[in-house]
Amino acid sequence: MRGLSQEEVRTVVRQIAAIHAQFWNDASLERFGWLPAHRYWFSDPDLTLLAAFLDDYALRIGDRMTALLPAVLAQLAEIDAMVASRPFTLVHGDLRADNLLFEPDSRDPIATILDWQTATRSLGAMDLAYLIGGSEPTAERSGHLDELLELWHGELVAHGVQHYPLHEARRDLQLAALRCLAAPIRLYATLHHSSTTVRSALFRDEAIERHINAVIELRAWEALPEAWLEP
Repeated sequence: MRGLSQEEVRTVVRQIAAIHAQFWNDASLERFGWLPAHRYWFSDPDLTLLAAFLDDYALRIGDRMTALLPAVLAQLAEIDAMVASRPFTLVHGDLRADNLLFEPDSRDPIATILDWQTATRSLGAMDLAYLIGGSEPTAERSGHLDELLELWHGELVAHGVQHYPLHEARRDLQLAALRCLAAPIRLYATLHHSSTTVRSALFRDEAIERHINAVIELRAWEALPEAWLEP
């Protein structure tokens, strides 16, 4: 619920970029039967919840996202095809604050990334979009998205990734942010479960808005397979 500071996010970005670079387009990943391709816990949202979601959130997410969200969800298959056509690497799949540990009282903090049970072979920018979309508060993140993108891309290049220009990384991040819009629907589906605690509901509600606001700041609709014109 507190979320990550910009410096904490930067630390994680450096860590995950080094992992992405190590496995960038590594064909050996395809030999592991236990490692799925492009599979996320939010891959298959219940689209029948969309109307109820918009009824509850329209006033909070605004007219633009109220119109954009149905368009994105209608194009998930096309978005997935675009993701599958991009360079692949080892992706954590659930990169968020709850799965991170930080060294305390350190001027140069080191992050430890936990819980790799949702690992997948996919677009590296998915981890970046999910991290900044779900775990960095909007006010903390605002104005810093380009900085984080450039940090991730710079770390990839420093660790040996070639032929991946910054403009492609930016479009991949936009594409990943669109795909991560399925996460708010999956999170919304659990808000009213009897097993959902108050703390968990508050966190999920916050994550829903963070993901949506990241799409706005990134102008992620520019990456939609079918062009979207804002009403």
